[in-house]
Amino acid sequence: MNQESVKKALQRIEYSILSEEVDRLRMDDILVCKEALEKQIAKKPDTKRPGYFATSGKCKSCGGFIADYYKYCSICGQKIDWEESE
Repeated sequence: MNQESVKKALQRIEYSILSEEVDRLRMDDILVCKEALEKQIAKKPDTKRPGYFATSGKCKSCGGFIADYYKYCSICGQKIDWEESE
C-alpha cells in the first residue's frame, strides 16, 4: 500500500459520502484506510539491540531494519515506539 492508493481510497469515500452513496463504498477502500490508520498506532520494535551509533531493531509489521532515530519504518510505514516500558 502506498500514499497514492490511500489518497484515491479517501477520495472515493469522500465522494460517496458527499453524494449520499455511502452504501456503495467499496470494501477494499475501507480496508486500505483501516490499514493506514492502524499503522499510526505505534508498535515496539522486535529484537532491540544496542549498537555503536544507535539502537536497532526489527519492525513488528514487516520485519524491516529500523534504527532508534526512525519514527516510522521506512519499508512499511509502521509507527515505531522506542520508549522503554516501565
